[in-house]
Amino acid sequence: MTGKPVNEGVGIVVAIDGAAGTGKSSVAKKLATSLDWDYLETGALYRGVAFLMEKEGKDASDIDLASFFAKEMNFDSKHTSVGWKNFINGQDVTTLLRQEKISELASFISADKCVRSVLLRYQRKFGRKKGAVLEGRDIGTVVFPNAQLKFYFDADEEVRIKRRLKELQDNNLGSNLENVSVQLKNRDDRDRTRTDSPLKRAENSILVDTTDKSLDQVFQFVFDKVEKHLFSG
Repeated sequence: MTGKPVNEGVGIVVAIDGAAGTGKSSVAKKLATSLDWDYLETGALYRGVAFLMEKEGKDASDIDLASFFAKEMNFDSKHTSVGWKNFINGQDVTTLLRQEKISELASFISADKCVRSVLLRYQRKFGRKKGAVLEGRDIGTVVFPNAQLKFYFDADEEVRIKRRLKELQDNNLGSNLENVSVQLKNRDDRDRTRTDSPLKRAENSILVDTTDKSLDQVFQFVFDKVEKHLFSG
């Protein structure tokens, strides 16, 4: 692709769904950067709410407070000189949101219909000014069901567990294989069985098995699909 097709991308949303450890975040970030499009890790929104609740010493049972934080939270996803960063009320919370206790709390909070409804409105603002890459668990099924490009990432469970552990260790968040395994499996179960917006593959999405593929290989596959869509016809 020559240049950065910002104009060609107005109104286009690339939806990337999948469970933790499938590599969707890394590919989504790289894709958005390559295209000079907006990017949003929707899970970070729920982690943001969890982060604010944890600061107040609250747990997932206080849904009224969770809904309040979802409405009042000033969340922003920005591309910086050192990559994509998440900000809440002007504070860089990128690494803080990756803590396991925040991920666990977010997994419970994300099952609440009221919280999801509030954050859904924020997510649907993307793609209006230029193209956008959104990744999460219900982008292609609920957030942007009419997205022209949908991908569903999957990988063997053991591979996902090891990737998740490496991510935590790389960010100095410390954990061990047993804890990560239990937490990831429990989170998978909650995400796939929750009543509202469960994790599932959209019927018209492209399945991407990342088990034995490198980041560059997966990125190139997705990038080629997007490029073909942008410049076909």
